[in-house]
Amino acid sequence: IKAVLNNSLFNALLETTALQLRQTQELKKELASSTKMYVIFVFFVVVIGAPLLLGLSVQFLKMVSDLQVQNPTPIDETGAVSFLSTTLGITPEFMQMMAIVLLVLNSILSSMFIGVISTGKAKIGLKNFPVILIASIGVFVISTIFLSNFLTI
Repeated sequence: IKAVLNNSLFNALLETTALQLRQTQELKKELASSTKMYVIFVFFVVVIGAPLLLGLSVQFLKMVSDLQVQNPTPIDETGAVSFLSTTLGITPEFMQMMAIVLLVLNSILSSMFIGVISTGKAKIGLKNFPVILIASIGVFVISTIFLSNFLTI
């Protein structure tokens, strides 16, 4: 009887251990999938989102500068002061240069962040830096060209 009782306790212990191992494996799979989602999100924001918005900003600044050149008088026909009456302190060329600097810094930091998320080490993520940088600057240049043809005065 003692052997049967010990055997049933041993079986229960084995079943509990197997169940806990399965639950641990499921948690690891969930953690891996959520980590991949974070990496995809950061990659999308850095490679697509930021360059598109910066390209839009550069194009908007060019449009406002062109409007100021076309309408140099601050007062319109009705006597009201135009919102374009003051000159801009930022030129489109300066904004374009700052956008590229921002994309470089953003690429460095995001590649380190992706490394931390994926492996726990920022240094390992730096191997992604050239790919992220080339892709983000490429999207910025393409979006700037597209928007300059699409959004004109």
